[in-house]
Amino acid sequence: MSKQVKEDWSEDMDGEEVIVRPKYPRAKATSSWVFAILGIIIGVSGLTTLAEAGIETEPGSPSWLTSRFAAAGAGLLGLVFLMGSFAALRNRRRAAIVFVAASPIVAFLLAYPSAGLFFTDSGGAIYYLLPGLAPAIVLGCIFFAPFLTPLAAIRNRKRAAVLCLVLSSVLALAVAIMRKTDTLLLPLAAWSSPFLVFAAFWWGTHKLAWPELLSPTRRSRGRRLMVLLGECLLIAVACLTAVFGLAIMRSSAWLADCSGATLYTRPLGPNHAAFTVRFVHVGHSAKVSGKWAGTWGIGLVQESYWGLPKWSPHFVLVTKSVFWEGKTFFVSGLRSYGLLTGLLPMIDATPCGALGAHPLAESEIQLRLLRKPRQEGEHRIIGYARNPTPGTRAWRPTASKNSDAFYESTLTRPPDFKPLPGARIRLNGPQGSTVYAADQEGIYNIGPLPPDDYTLRILDLPAHQSTQDYKVEKEDLIRLGLLQLDLYTIWDGSIEGNVKDTTGQPAVVDIELRTQDGLEISPDSGGVVQKDGSFWIANLPPEGRYSLVINPYGPNERTPYATMYYPSALRREDRTILEVTPEKRHLRDVNFTVHALVDRALPVRVRWPDGRTAEQASVRLAYEHSSEWDDVVRSAEVGFGDGKEPITIHVFGDSRVRVIAEAYVGGELDQRRMPLPHRSSVVELDTTKLPRSLDLTITTSPRRTSP
Repeated sequence: MSKQVKEDWSEDMDGEEVIVRPKYPRAKATSSWVFAILGIIIGVSGLTTLAEAGIETEPGSPSWLTSRFAAAGAGLLGLVFLMGSFAALRNRRRAAIVFVAASPIVAFLLAYPSAGLFFTDSGGAIYYLLPGLAPAIVLGCIFFAPFLTPLAAIRNRKRAAVLCLVLSSVLALAVAIMRKTDTLLLPLAAWSSPFLVFAAFWWGTHKLAWPELLSPTRRSRGRRLMVLLGECLLIAVACLTAVFGLAIMRSSAWLADCSGATLYTRPLGPNHAAFTVRFVHVGHSAKVSGKWAGTWGIGLVQESYWGLPKWSPHFVLVTKSVFWEGKTFFVSGLRSYGLLTGLLPMIDATPCGALGAHPLAESEIQLRLLRKPRQEGEHRIIGYARNPTPGTRAWRPTASKNSDAFYESTLTRPPDFKPLPGARIRLNGPQGSTVYAADQEGIYNIGPLPPDDYTLRILDLPAHQSTQDYKVEKEDLIRLGLLQLDLYTIWDGSIEGNVKDTTGQPAVVDIELRTQDGLEISPDSGGVVQKDGSFWIANLPPEGRYSLVINPYGPNERTPYATMYYPSALRREDRTILEVTPEKRHLRDVNFTVHALVDRALPVRVRWPDGRTAEQASVRLAYEHSSEWDDVVRSAEVGFGDGKEPITIHVFGDSRVRVIAEAYVGGELDQRRMPLPHRSSVVELDTTKLPRSLDLTITTSPRRTSP
C-alpha cells in the first residue's frame, strides 16, 4: 500500500481496511493557505504599524498613555497573527488557542484609546476624555469572560452553557453599573472579531479533521531553533521592506518652501539630520541628461554632521524632494518619529526653512558653517553677492510634477543670477561705514558684529546694472545669530507708458512683455497697469528686443478691450519691436489707445449625448489673435452652470471666437489623480452673427490633455 493510500484508509468494525478518500482536498488546502497567508500579511502590517508608531514623550500630554496603548496593541496584534499563522501550518488546534488566548489583551490595548468621548466645558473648550483605566480593565475582563471561561468546561456542555449564561448576566449588570465605560464595548467587539474569526476557522477545520498544511516532523532542538531563527529573519526582512516601501510610496515632490531660520551650526531638533550624500539610485520618474531623477533616492553618505543612526551603514533613504542619480546633495531633513523607524536611516527632506535637499553648489554657505562653526554668541551676516546672467529669459509656466519637464527645469534650469567674485560691500552701522570684499565664489562673511541695525550695499556694479540698500534689523540679528542676506544687482533697462481709452480716460488692461520671438517674459518688477493707466516694466537687460501686448488672452467683463500689440496692431505680424540698448536703456512714452468693444450675451446649453442637461458644466472662450486661439482648451472659463438654467457668456467685439464646453464625471481620474474632463467639439462663431442660443453636446469619453 502506497503512502498516500495509507493516509486515506481506516478500519471498520470488523477490522477490514476501508479506503476513505477526503472530499474537496484542493478547496480545503486553498482556503487554509488563504487564511494562513492573510494572517501573515496582517501580522507584518501590525509590526510595520508598530515601527512607524509615534510615542508621546511629554508625560502631561493627553496622548501619553493612548500612544503607548496603540503602539503596543499594533505590535501584539502583528506578533499574535504571525505566531498563530505559522503555528497553523502544522497544528490547527494550537493556532486556534493562540488566537483565542491573545484576543483579550490585544483587543483591549487597541480599543481603549478609541473609547473616549468629546466633552465641551463652559468656556467652549473641547476635551477628549477616556474612561478610567481600572474600571475599563474590569469591564474588559467581564466582557471576555463569557467567551473564554466555558473553554475550561468544554467537555461538559451543560456546565459550559450555565457558565456562559451566568457570566453574560454579570456582563449586563456591569454595563448597567459602569455607564462611563460602556463606550469600550463596541471597540472591544470590533478588535476582537478578527481573532475570533481566525480562531473559529482553525478550530473548526481541526474538528473536521482537515489535513495539516505541512506534515509534522520530528526535529532536533538545534534544527527547530534554526527554523525559528529563519522565520524571525523572514519576518524582519518583510517588515523592513514594508517600512521602506511605504516611505517610497508616500514620497512626492513638494517644492513650496516655508519660513524659518536658514543657517544653523547645531541640530534644529531631536530628529534633525544633516549630511552630504551621493545618490546611487533614485525613483525612476524621469530621465534628465541621460540620468534618472525622482522624488526619492538611496545614496552613499559622504559627510555626516549629526542625526543619522550611529549603527546604520553608509547608505540612507531620502524622500520628498527631487534627486538626481549620480549627483551629490546636501540634505537637511528629519528622521521619522516612529518607535522603530526613528532608528532607521530614513530621512524626510521636505523643503521648509532650513530643511531640504540641495546640490552642493547651492549649499556652500551652510557647509562652510558646519565645517567651521561660529563661536557661541557671535552675530554674523553672511550671503552671496550676485548679478543677473546675461540675456533675456523667457518665462515658462510651471510644469506638472509628473512630467519630464518638471524634473528637467528643477535640476538643469540655468540660474537667473551668478556670483559676483571680489565685489566690495559697504556696511553702514552706528559705528560708521566699513567695506568688505566677497571671495572668488561671491560669498561675503561679516562679523562678529554687535547686535544693531545695519545697511548693506554692493559698491562694484557691472555695466548697465543698479542695486539697492539692504537693511538688517537688530531684532533679527539677535534672534537668528547667523543671518543670511543675499545681495543682488539688477539690469537698469525699463519700458514705461500709459494706456487710455478714446475719451482720454485711464483704461484697465492686462499687459504682457514678450521676446521678439513671442515668448512671454516675467519681469522682476512692474508690468502692472495702475489705476491712472500708467505702467512701468523694469530690470530689463540691454541689447534686448521686445514686443508689448495688452489683453493677450482676449477681452472680458473686467477689461472689455481687444488684444493689441504695440502700438495699435491687432495681429502679431504688424507689431513694432521695442529695443533696449546700452545707449537707450529707458524707453518712455510707450502708449496705447484702446476703445471699448460691444458686449453681446449668448446663452449656452450644455447637454450629454442622451439629451440630459450637464450639471456642473463650464464654457471656455478664445478670441482670434489671442494667445489661446490655437489651444482653446487652455483658455479661461467664461461661464459656469448648475444645469438648471442656460450658461450665459459675454462675447466682445467683432471678431471670430471659438467656444468649447466641458463637464466631469465623478471617479474618472488621470495619471495625476486629477478629474478627467468630458468636452464638446470646438465651435467657431462670428461675433457679428451670433445665434440666439448655442447648444453644445459633451462627448461620452473623457478627453485627456497633455500636462
